[in-house]
Amino acid sequence: MKNLRYILLFVATSLFVACSNDDEAARFANDSQSGWVQFKQPSSTAVQTAPIAPLELVIGSSTQLILPVVLRAPENTDGLEVTYTITDVVGSSAGVIATGTVVEFPEAVAGGQNQLNQLTQNIVIDIVATSLTSNVEFDVTLTATSRSNVKVGLDDYPIKRRVKICSKSVSTNLTGVSIASLAGATPAPSFVPVVTPVVGVANSFNFNTCWGVDFIVHMTGNPATSGIRNYPGIVTINPNFSVTVVGINTPAAPNRYPGGTGTFNPCTKQISYVLNQGVFTNPFTVSVVLTPN
Repeated sequence: MKNLRYILLFVATSLFVACSNDDEAARFANDSQSGWVQFKQPSSTAVQTAPIAPLELVIGSSTQLILPVVLRAPENTDGLEVTYTITDVVGSSAGVIATGTVVEFPEAVAGGQNQLNQLTQNIVIDIVATSLTSNVEFDVTLTATSRSNVKVGLDDYPIKRRVKICSKSVSTNLTGVSIASLAGATPAPSFVPVVTPVVGVANSFNFNTCWGVDFIVHMTGNPATSGIRNYPGIVTINPNFSVTVVGINTPAAPNRYPGGTGTFNPCTKQISYVLNQGVFTNPFTVSVVLTPN
């Protein structure tokens, strides 16, 4: 009986999908050039009920952005123009990007009558800036077509893409949270490190504490340890966005702060690293996440 239920469910699902595809084609059966335009989804699914994730690009990593636009129609014998707009969301895209306002679909016959086809053309956005001091976000929105029988979007099909172009700048106004790699460990109280750029070294910063002023209090339960053994160090953001932490030790305790490694996210400006430590005899590490304020 279980196998029979699975078979019936498969047949019902297949019929539903087939009928859905037939319904789409039937909408445009009386006009072989009618249809709609949309942005292409990252997956092969035609319908997209959730917004497409923003497209992120770090400045200097590419000179162009490509946004595929899809024409869904049985035929396109007359050709089609689709207009689009750029709307700033964060910062200004002026002087950062260059693009047109129209994407063209040349004349084409694809498939045949009542067969809903998918033709693709690209919106090309040139990245003309070579550096940024802060992130820039903007929306690219399909707004109109050159034919009344082709709509912009349909139902839940996407007509807007958000783009974020990320600078390589590092925030020095941060709040950190640290947690030991021990079973049952809980995050220590959040902290705001004092961050000072290292003179003459790009993206290298002196931290008065790499794991918080009360991390020892949190681990020992002794309030008298507040402010001691703060784990001073130098945090460097490397060109590949990896992070290197070099602990600042004393001759009396040369291995107390061995340092660690991590990553930097240029789009969120978040710094994450894992510290080795020689304060406690128990050999655990400490994970730290620093978020811009």
